[in-house]
Amino acid sequence: KAVDVSRYGKTTSGATANAGGKWNLTVEAQGQKLPVTLILKQDGGKVSGSLDSMLGKGELTDAKVSGSKFTGTAKTQIQGQAVDLSISGTIDGDKMKGVINTGMPGLPPLPFEGTRDGGESKPAN
Repeated sequence: KAVDVSRYGKTTSGATANAGGKWNLTVEAQGQKLPVTLILKQDGGKVSGSLDSMLGKGELTDAKVSGSKFTGTAKTQIQGQAVDLSISGTIDGDKMKGVINTGMPGLPPLPFEGTRDGGESKPAN
């Protein structure tokens, strides 16, 4: 029986996941768990926002959501060096997990997972 690969990696309903909001993520880097805050605004499949961590802050560029998949690049500085962090993950309701690639020699991809802040924040109109 043939497998329909066109549906691979997409939510069963085919709807685009809601990426908007404040995400509290934990990134595993060299045996340490680092808190990262991701603030996302979504307009259809396009996403904008920022990333904030103890390693630095950065604006998201080329970010998008397709089905449950989220991708984007955060331009930041680590130890004074400009770095593009390539972020890819999946969104499942109020949970997100994935990998951040730094592109820095000797630093492997950094796995992350976290949840959307369900506090009093309201979606932007």
